[in-house]
Amino acid sequence: MVKEFLKNHIDNKIQQYLDIVEVMILVLDKKGKIEFINKKGCQILGYSEKKLLGHDWFLLIPKKQRSMIKSTFNKIINKQVKPYEYFENQVLTKNGKEKTIKWHNSVLYDEKNNVIGTLSAGEDITKKKNSEKKWMESQTNYHILLQTANDAIFIADAKTGIILEINKKAEELTGKTREELIGLHQSKLHSKTDAKNVIKQFKASIEHKKNIVTGIYVKHENGSLIPVEISSSITTYNGKQVAQGIFRDISERKKTEKQLIESEKNLKRAQELTHIGSWQLDIVHDKLIWSDEIYRIFGLKPQEFKATYKEFLERIHPEDRGKVNKAYSDSLKNKTSYQIDHRIVLANGKERIVLERCETEYDKAGKPYISTGTVQDITEQKKAELKVKESEEKLAGLFENMTNGFAYHKIIVDEKNSPVDYVFLEANKAFENQTGLKRKKIIGKTVTKVIPGIKNANPDLISIYGNVALTGNDEKLEVYFAPFKRWYSITVYSPRKNYFATVFDDITKRKIAEESLKLKVKELEEFNKIVVDRELKMMELKDQLTKMKNEK
Repeated sequence: MVKEFLKNHIDNKIQQYLDIVEVMILVLDKKGKIEFINKKGCQILGYSEKKLLGHDWFLLIPKKQRSMIKSTFNKIINKQVKPYEYFENQVLTKNGKEKTIKWHNSVLYDEKNNVIGTLSAGEDITKKKNSEKKWMESQTNYHILLQTANDAIFIADAKTGIILEINKKAEELTGKTREELIGLHQSKLHSKTDAKNVIKQFKASIEHKKNIVTGIYVKHENGSLIPVEISSSITTYNGKQVAQGIFRDISERKKTEKQLIESEKNLKRAQELTHIGSWQLDIVHDKLIWSDEIYRIFGLKPQEFKATYKEFLERIHPEDRGKVNKAYSDSLKNKTSYQIDHRIVLANGKERIVLERCETEYDKAGKPYISTGTVQDITEQKKAELKVKESEEKLAGLFENMTNGFAYHKIIVDEKNSPVDYVFLEANKAFENQTGLKRKKIIGKTVTKVIPGIKNANPDLISIYGNVALTGNDEKLEVYFAPFKRWYSITVYSPRKNYFATVFDDITKRKIAEESLKLKVKELEEFNKIVVDRELKMMELKDQLTKMKNEK
């Protein structure tokens, strides 16, 4: 059902726009299988379109969110809940990394109003999430095209307006039988409000031999009003001059037009939220069309003036104007798409940074005739990236120049979840100086390979580190590291489960000094004991001499 829907509703022009737009466009069937994904979606996920089509979408959702999202999806499909208009979740890319996507969702229906799948526009907000912990909702919708209705035929007497003949579709349209319709005045097919207009249009048909009427409703037997488009003409039937009316049920068209208007509103709203505008340049007639959001990006009121390529160039920062014009000219010359960051200057003198993308179509002779592109305001993103870069540089400087040794690790456990080893992930220069181990030779390797005798020399160390990594409880200890013949004071903490960091100082000199002090204290104690013993003996001898004198 979804494949048929996509085939009927996505032409080359819409396909081209969906492939150039900077959001993921995703269509799922009722089982959650991918039926359509645009180029941006493939780029975000890291897979080819061929690999993704028919793939279970929920396998691309992290396990921690998968059951919840799948359950919600099934409830939407079964009409138990309304779809969330805006939603954020993570997706898994081909390389195993998670990306955060902000979705704009809608439900797809067939002509009988049965749910056949979902349509989602998703914006990759991972960078902004990592730098600012937020990213504005991004979303886009694409248009639902008209659906063709069946035709009902009524033949009425040109003079009296009495119905003389009908077809099967006329019965379906009105809910009346053939017997009920034959002999009925054609105005009785409509509501009282439309009846006068219908009589007027019927007379016009007789006068002009042909007429097309819209905005008319046919009254169904069940009381509902069905919008129709009537094409009437004068002909001869059974020797009589008759008016033949072809009634086209445009209910689906009206419904589609309403959806189309709503979709356009949603698209404009999504562009406003994501600060992504679209444009199209008719090269042959030098006609440029901007979406409302581009006007807003340039600090203008929507459709404030008729956009031209010259006007566009004048609003680019003078230092960037040449490279932007060259990028477009080169793309036409080389028949390639392009993207470029550049500055624009608003009427108030303020500057903004935009990301512009463009693709061009060429005729059979190879001449360009139409360019389509997008403009995205990335000012805040650039500011955030600059702040992150400055912060990272400061952090890197602190990391490299700190006097404490620092190393970051991942614990390895066995099938019983007991720590058995750990991997070096990062270390600073002080670590190299205090251990003699070089970062290039240990990063990505286990400690048992880097220091083969560690389990014998320090049998409890891996267990202590593992307990910190698994429980999050900090530890502080002093250990003698036999492989290096050094003493270390180590503080161990876990920034997240299964990982731990060590901050340590080489306290070997202090320990040697402490041991030396202990020996001196011991020697002094022994010396004092000898002196005391000697004094006691002298006192004892004096007592004996005194006693001997007294006896004499």
